[in-house]
Amino acid sequence: MTWVRISDMVINDRCQQPLKRRFAHHILSNLDLSVLGHLTVNIITRTKKAEVLDGQTRMWALKHYGHEKMYVLCDTYYDLPDAEKALKFVALNDKKNPSPFHKFVKAVIGEREREVAINRIVEKQGMRISESTDGNSIGAVASLGRVYDQFGSHVLAVSISTLHEAYPDDRHGLSGLLIEAVAKIYGRYGEAIVVDRLIHALATEKRGHVTFYQKAELERSSNDETKVNCLASVITDSYNRSLGKIKKGRLTRWWKDARAGK
Repeated sequence: MTWVRISDMVINDRCQQPLKRRFAHHILSNLDLSVLGHLTVNIITRTKKAEVLDGQTRMWALKHYGHEKMYVLCDTYYDLPDAEKALKFVALNDKKNPSPFHKFVKAVIGEREREVAINRIVEKQGMRISESTDGNSIGAVASLGRVYDQFGSHVLAVSISTLHEAYPDDRHGLSGLLIEAVAKIYGRYGEAIVVDRLIHALATEKRGHVTFYQKAELERSSNDETKVNCLASVITDSYNRSLGKIKKGRLTRWWKDARAGK
């Protein structure tokens, strides 16, 4: 434990999530120095600056309260590489429920095998993990993780690719629900699916994914199933409709397979 001056503390964005302004102002308006607790920092010996790994909101409040010259007792590390700092952030904040997105990003920086593998899959499809609103970004990291854990890397990759082809430049076409629904379809029907046909069925549905969501809600109101399963059902129906009168290559109805325990 080391006493560190507030004015010597800095934030490294690679090892922290963005400051939550509303929460920060709540802390500021209720600041009680007697129950401040201790912060966790990484001291860079070259610059003598202390990167805050845990406690940035309290640091922000103290600075805005005029306590820059105040010393605070800190758990202290020295000259940690970014990967270790990022993992410290994840470990220290596990009980504080930081956003899944920021936990995922820090885990990638920390070189955790699972998150690095998922990130690599996304990048191989020409996209990136980001909260940006552009059509090449995916922010639904929890869904990516569930698909990866349940179905593996191939299904995750082909699901992302399918949706990106069907809805280019449309970030909403890569929502967590759609990713999980399409992954379930690939996971159930496997090689029976013609990828280009599924892309066509997704892309040519009137009003696109909006219609799928509406149809899924109608199904859900009558069968009390999950949104993901209902989305998978209506997308499967659309795939079969795209075949017209052709019987060969049709997929069995989603709920028929479900009742059979498949």
